[in-house]
Amino acid sequence: MSAKPSRSSRRPAKKARRAGEVPVERMDGAACLEGPDEGGMLDFEPAFGDFTVEERVKDQFRAFVEEREQAGEELAGPRLGRVIRLDRGYPLVETAEGPCRAEHAISLVKDRFRDFRAAVGDWVVLGTPEGHDKAVIETVLARATELSRWDGGTWGARQVLAANVDTMLVAQPLSKRDLVCDRLVRSVVLARQGGIAPCVLLTKADRCGGEERLQAIMAQVLCAVGQGVPVVALSVPEGRGVEEVRRLIEPGRCAILLGESGAGKSTLVNALVGAEVLGVGEVRGRDDQGRHTTVARRMVKVPDAGVLVDAPGLRSLPLLDEEAGLARTFPEIDELVGGCRFRDCTHGNEPGCAVREGVREGAVDPGRLEEYRMLVSEMLNNRRGLDPAAKASLTK
Repeated sequence: MSAKPSRSSRRPAKKARRAGEVPVERMDGAACLEGPDEGGMLDFEPAFGDFTVEERVKDQFRAFVEEREQAGEELAGPRLGRVIRLDRGYPLVETAEGPCRAEHAISLVKDRFRDFRAAVGDWVVLGTPEGHDKAVIETVLARATELSRWDGGTWGARQVLAANVDTMLVAQPLSKRDLVCDRLVRSVVLARQGGIAPCVLLTKADRCGGEERLQAIMAQVLCAVGQGVPVVALSVPEGRGVEEVRRLIEPGRCAILLGESGAGKSTLVNALVGAEVLGVGEVRGRDDQGRHTTVARRMVKVPDAGVLVDAPGLRSLPLLDEEAGLARTFPEIDELVGGCRFRDCTHGNEPGCAVREGVREGAVDPGRLEEYRMLVSEMLNNRRGLDPAAKASLTK
């Protein structure tokens, strides 16, 4: 690693910015990773060239750097990076020169009303202040997409699972037990809310009790999640569906893999990569539940495909204010709601309900309507518990 660039060595980068290019400068040696990789993952994590740097990202980078220059706060060695790993330590950021650990600027984490910490997938502007042993995340660039969930606390408190991802792969393990699709529908709502294309992976398809039952389950899932959502039957031991999943992760694009612990996510990642990248945990036989084997959110480069974000298992997906995602998941219901006689129609037993009429005419599946009503009711109840004004209006 070279030493920190001198003031004179940074001048060409300044000219490059004026020419509309994204500068690449060498970081302080202490700020870059050297020696053994962490957890054996660096060989499988993406390089900067595996990403498609869109013009909007370049424009935001240039605008931020120029704004700081005009304010007389020129950054030391500014560079563009993307967060590829979040764990208990500092974020791991990939740059054109390789990965480096970075800390957040104080202005990002000390805001009184909002925490601006970076998530996996975020594009960030890095600086390298003199005397620092790490790069500093000066700002998080605006996200094209965001996958997040309400954390169950205050109104605006959300946990961002990933940013700037194109596809969400939801892993749902199969067994001989009846499949309940509620969690799949919730996942699709969250994806639609964040502008992300959802896909369903029915993992452990060899354990569901035969091909005929598998086809029935796939039809059930297709009805539950709605048209336009790919559903893939997957059995890694049999080699079934792995290449189909690979095709869903397009080169230059980014997908995130979600699911409960024990859903077979780590097994799938290992199969896609062709190596034992992630540890595989055991599943309890009595309830098919697994333990967390993934403790960090991190990106993995998939050969002959794009980049996959592997995330820890999620036990709950509560909804609060995902009206847009709900409407996009249930478009056939959303287009009928405006025709109901009452604005606050619950689509239960109210007279003049256009949605119930749609059920009678065969335009709306009754099972999808019940799921829709349950999710709407949940969001209203969650708001009632958080917002005094909402609580008062709901009890009138």
